[in-house]
Amino acid sequence: MISTRCLPKNEAFFVKRFSGVHIFRKLGFPLLDQPIEEFQADKYKKHYKTRSELLTILSMPLENAESLRDMIAGLNDDPHLRKAFEYVKPIQQSQLSRDLNQWDLGMLQQILQGLVAKAKTHQVFKGLKHLDLIRDLAGQDLSFVLDKQVVAFDSTFKILNPDTYPQAKYGYCTLTEQVEPGVKAHLAHNVTADAPLGLEVTPGNVHDSTQFDQLLSWTTRALHPQEVILTYDKGYYKIDRFDEQCEAGYGFVTPLKKNSLNRAEILGFEEYTQGRWDVRDMVVRLHTGTHKLRAVQLKDEARGEEFRLLTNLWEVEAETLKRLYAARWQIEILFRVVKQEFGLKTKRPIGRSLNGVMVQIYCAIIAYLALSIYRSLVCGWLTVFELLRQIKYARKQLSEACPPLERTQLCLTPALASLEVN
Repeated sequence: MISTRCLPKNEAFFVKRFSGVHIFRKLGFPLLDQPIEEFQADKYKKHYKTRSELLTILSMPLENAESLRDMIAGLNDDPHLRKAFEYVKPIQQSQLSRDLNQWDLGMLQQILQGLVAKAKTHQVFKGLKHLDLIRDLAGQDLSFVLDKQVVAFDSTFKILNPDTYPQAKYGYCTLTEQVEPGVKAHLAHNVTADAPLGLEVTPGNVHDSTQFDQLLSWTTRALHPQEVILTYDKGYYKIDRFDEQCEAGYGFVTPLKKNSLNRAEILGFEEYTQGRWDVRDMVVRLHTGTHKLRAVQLKDEARGEEFRLLTNLWEVEAETLKRLYAARWQIEILFRVVKQEFGLKTKRPIGRSLNGVMVQIYCAIIAYLALSIYRSLVCGWLTVFELLRQIKYARKQLSEACPPLERTQLCLTPALASLEVN
């Protein structure tokens, strides 16, 4: 169902006709041009420029294209839209596939980090915007939480066909609970702003814990440690890591491993009831650890629910801690949206090499972040998912109402060039 909260009319006019081209023009084409020039991606190219190819891949989810073939067919049928994407001649899928299979992942990483810097400039990461993350906590002291940014670390597994991708490494896939061939996308996601902060794509046999430092580095570039509450699962659990985060000034909330307290030093505890929860709140020093930490056990015997959390947040009440960790689920929603709406679940990837698959994953996260920044600039009342659905619905209506040659004739106006945000 399309949300009753809609885009402003002036933005809806351009997005309906230009989709991804308009969004990246508004954010600024230098975000794409500078990395392309630095990596010499246009060297030896005659007809297809890398910026045009990038915009094609990034716009696929907005154009309701389920595959690269569908996207190219739509551009070739509509010369005005093709001109907006800056193609000088009809597009050949084979040539485009060969080009993107050769893209340097460092170029895409630089584009992603440029978008993160743009988000920081426009204060996309400011204040706790999604108050529903800690809803139903009336009467509790939330002053400490309201000034923080909740950042989640997690990974998702992209299963690949071993016949098509014989180079794919085998790793454990939590979805199928089996060892599968594929690649992993490790993501740092700002849950508060619904905006990715950093991405690492690795072979499927790389463990999540090895990528923690890199994800933390991306987070530090975007946010000051004092502003951050990290949430992550047991895959990143490491006692030395907890000490490092305490020293750096990060707050964190993570599940407590079952046997962690067996060898820990319990320095004090308190038992009380909060809402429907029976709480055991402990001050502990883990085995081989140097810093005091807080271990919280919440139990609801009536419903048979129990949560065990480890944190260094002393000012936050137990139930608030539980909801802060529950906010990590937003990164799982992002993975679902990206897979379903950005083509990662398709059986026809845009590339026939491992590099091509990684390019598609990077482009999906770049497109999601671009939509998040665009949403913050022009329609902050919408979620990224609602914005995406409205754009796709508008494009579908336009394609059904107008023949191809009439869809974008009004788009190539000088007014579009004046919409860039500096």
